[in-house]
Amino acid sequence: MKNTRTTSQFKLAKRSYRDSAQRLEATFELKESGNAQATAVVKTTTTTGDEVLFDNLPVGKSYILKETVAPDGYQKIEKEIHIDIGADGAITIQDGGDLVSLDNTDSHLIIVKNLRKGEYPKAGGVGIIPYIALGGVMMLVALAVELRRKNII
Repeated sequence: MKNTRTTSQFKLAKRSYRDSAQRLEATFELKESGNAQATAVVKTTTTTGDEVLFDNLPVGKSYILKETVAPDGYQKIEKEIHIDIGADGAITIQDGGDLVSLDNTDSHLIIVKNLRKGEYPKAGGVGIIPYIALGGVMMLVALAVELRRKNII
């Protein structure tokens, strides 16, 4: 009986934050988590339009994915992306935020999105402008009522 090591794989796709169809080129480094002296398991560059395959990864381990070179005109993701490969080969992402996610149709495809330089993720809503406008209208109505009461209008 031969003892074989169980491995898994995942694919990585680089996209623009605003336009998911726009494919980008970046360089990534994958290290084993929990080992401060770990050397890179894989260091690779995504090419425009292609997905990068990280294969022969032992199951039941955690990895750290780090973007080392960002696409031209885009912000580099400084945060490390923690990826867990379960004993069954299932991929989970820790603290990916809205920039890193698993694809809805392929559970082994990780999509990493970059923001353009000077661009920030959309947060919040319409802001305070509707409340200021409503307050202004209410003040005008109150002024009109007061002037009418004093028979000025």
